[in-house]
Amino acid sequence: MKKRANSKEIKISEIKAELEQQKEDMLIEFLARIIVKITINECNHENSDQVPSVQQTGSKS
Repeated sequence: MKKRANSKEIKISEIKAELEQQKEDMLIEFLARIIVKITINECNHENSDQVPSVQQTGSKS
């Protein structure tokens, strides 16, 4: 009976470890998506600063 209980405890520990790994993977993926969105927003912001100047010089010519 003790081996069976031990086996169940090992299985529970493995499941908990797998869940923790999945949580970490999901968190990393979530943070990566946020970083990508921030990077895209920064690029768009930098480009939006440049676009009017390009349009202005084009309209002056």
